Amino acid sequence: AERVLKEEHIAYPMAIRLFAEGRLKIEGKRVKILF
Repeated sequence: AERVLKEEHIAYPMAIRLFAEGRLKIEGKRVKILF
């Protein structure tokens, strides 16, 4: 569980930043990163 928590602390801020920049596209249950 501790290892997952460490990864979440990296992934969540990255996901929030990409979302705020409009670089995420949600298609049903999938999320794509736009480059």
